[in-house]
Amino acid sequence: WFLGWTDGNVTLSSGRSALRWGSGERRNSVDNAGVWRYGADAIYPSSSANRTSSFDALDAIVESLANSTQFPNLDMIAVSGHSSGGQMVQRWALLTNKIPFGDIGHPDTQVSRSLGQENRKRLHVRAIVANPSSYVYLDGRRYINNTFQYPTKKTQATCPQYNQWEYGLDVGGPTDVRYEHKAIMKAGGIDRVIERYGHRDVAYLAGSQDRCPTTGRDGWCYSHGLETTCMDMLQGSNRLERSWNYFHSLKALYGRQRHTRTVIDGVGHDHSLMFTSREGIAAIWTNVQK
Repeated sequence: WFLGWTDGNVTLSSGRSALRWGSGERRNSVDNAGVWRYGADAIYPSSSANRTSSFDALDAIVESLANSTQFPNLDMIAVSGHSSGGQMVQRWALLTNKIPFGDIGHPDTQVSRSLGQENRKRLHVRAIVANPSSYVYLDGRRYINNTFQYPTKKTQATCPQYNQWEYGLDVGGPTDVRYEHKAIMKAGGIDRVIERYGHRDVAYLAGSQDRCPTTGRDGWCYSHGLETTCMDMLQGSNRLERSWNYFHSLKALYGRQRHTRTVIDGVGHDHSLMFTSREGIAAIWTNVQK
């Protein structure tokens, strides 16, 4: 169970405590409720000896499904998220070391063996990232005036956290995430994390109408909850533009296009319409290994 920061402490029928996120790991008060999107630790239970990141929780869910003894016929897991959920899935897909992601050309046999999968067809994991307000970039460049480039020194000075976690991989940022530090170290460094991410199966979905520069609905666009800090705005003026910019940043970084991106025509910032569209269903259910 995940609880919001305004929820009280809850004990489940099993006797275990539900996890609750709040502003405990946030270095400012811009966003008290959403730190789970970035992998922050739960503030309840508060035992420092057993701190749980939201990414730890997602790892545990997917690892349970990936157990070949429990689910011997399962050959694909699709982890999907929309809006804030899309932010969580994209950042988790970059960092996780525990999931047999089916890295093309980069099999993680240690992970597969830990889940008892070395003697069966490799389980495939896909991350589906739909309409997030922001992404974690893999270097400090951004699309500015249609050119992928570093922001000016003046812009960087006025927006010093633009490439720090949760917007990039530089040290620092508004959220101190223990999981991020440990994951990068375990993977062998930032370069390895970046290189590995390009081989993972990540599908980006964007609604063609999720392009309002601010929250609203005026016939040609439908958006709400758009984040507009300077860090967000350096990624684009709206979610549709940010999706295009991020996807094309991957091609500039890797030298060829990685991952997939699909624009769903006529859909705004609506998770139901995104995931029940023909394109959304295909992203969730189509196994590229078959």
